Amino acid sequence: MAAAFAALALPATARGADSVYWSAFGAIRVGNLDGSGSAATLFREEATFAVGVAIDPAANRIYWATGGSGAIRVGNLDGSGSPSDLFMGEDDPSGVAIDPAANRIYWATDDAIRVGNLDGSGSPSDLFSGEDLPQGVAIDPAANRIYWANGGFPGAIRVGNLDGSGSAATLFTGGDAIPSGVAIDPAANRIYWTSGEDAGGIRVANLDGSGSPSNLFVGEFLPTGVAIDPAANRIYWADDDAPGPVRTGLLDGSGSASDLFTGELSPTFPALLHSPASTGAPQISGGGQVGALLSCSRGSWASDLPGAFLFRAPRAFAYQWQLNGAEIPAATEPSITTTEPGTYTCRVTASNQAGDRSQTSAAHEVTSANAHDVTPSNELRLGKLKRNKRRGTAKLTVEVPGPGELALAKRKNVKPAKLQPAAAGKLRLRIRPRGQAQRKLSRAGKLERKKTTRRLTARLTYTPAGGTPNTESKKLKLIRRPATR
Repeated sequence: MAAAFAALALPATARGADSVYWSAFGAIRVGNLDGSGSAATLFREEATFAVGVAIDPAANRIYWATGGSGAIRVGNLDGSGSPSDLFMGEDDPSGVAIDPAANRIYWATDDAIRVGNLDGSGSPSDLFSGEDLPQGVAIDPAANRIYWANGGFPGAIRVGNLDGSGSAATLFTGGDAIPSGVAIDPAANRIYWTSGEDAGGIRVANLDGSGSPSNLFVGEFLPTGVAIDPAANRIYWADDDAPGPVRTGLLDGSGSASDLFTGELSPTFPALLHSPASTGAPQISGGGQVGALLSCSRGSWASDLPGAFLFRAPRAFAYQWQLNGAEIPAATEPSITTTEPGTYTCRVTASNQAGDRSQTSAAHEVTSANAHDVTPSNELRLGKLKRNKRRGTAKLTVEVPGPGELALAKRKNVKPAKLQPAAAGKLRLRIRPRGQAQRKLSRAGKLERKKTTRRLTARLTYTPAGGTPNTESKKLKLIRRPATR
């Protein structure tokens, strides 16, 4: 079987479909979520038991625990490069859960629930200790909760605060031999787990601990770890046998379970990767006449569900503008300056390692500019500030929608400036101090002792040709760093 793993090594960036990942003896494995094709090896883990995976598609990272070496590991989700250790010397770790927003990673050891920084900095610590063979963890950052299964006898499904405060509590106990690997659906108030050799089933109960657990599927050999897709009404698990299958069934327990992949070497703890899911179309903002600057938002996209081990966050975004339904060549930035009248739309494509999804904005009408009855757009966009730290000055990027005049007002600490753009585009406006601000910056340069900073407010007015002025203010600071002799 190890030779088969090597033969199916995964080339970098080869994915492009909804996928299921799992840990196995000597490997991190992946296959198409619909079971088509052959499973492949993402990373070889020589002579170790990889136990539990979690995915961060936005960062192109996958994390896992290795029971043999006692390490918490990380690699590129596209299979490129070599994996590395985040933490070493853990006591038989199993199952990982990640919270990228908080830079935290969680896992279970033989007698504790542990946490460390996701970037590998610092030292890990116990959230809860004195546990009885915990296996696998699932987190709900929004509710500050962490769940796990204790694999001793009788088994228990446990919960505690994600920040480690207070004491852990038992949700369900007794009747389960070797429970392992929990997944949660807070919206439906449900928690799922696998039961070992004696029970041989996939179990479900209320997340708040009310009622009694029930079986979704029975007659499994040694299922270890679950992942769920509530929207698709699917649940996935792995059978820790040698060889064993990766399996799936309906989340409501109806029908029969089926194999996705067979002949795997001790597969455990599946995790799901979906292409991005749209939850709200992008929106266009800006003026309604030719020459207006239009901007397109990203739209909204479904976030990862770490407690379900369902990952779908976008990794990258691409933009394409259309005019009257036809793509505008090279219009692939979030903003565009309109050059002719018509119906403008913007298509945003979000992608991750499983594929891409697109959604298109509502139509935005742009009419012809008419000097007799249409007021030209006076919108201006303030961009980056580039400081000249030797002189104590700066240049501010300003984008205007058309010809006119851009003026920097004279103030007690800012020298005036004026530009007259002949067309829409980006301008570089020089900001210079005057009065007391200039003298203090100059004195610092003369004495050459230390960096001097002056905070100013630039007041900019753009007046389009034949239109009304528009004024914007920007607070900034000028820095002078005297050269050393």
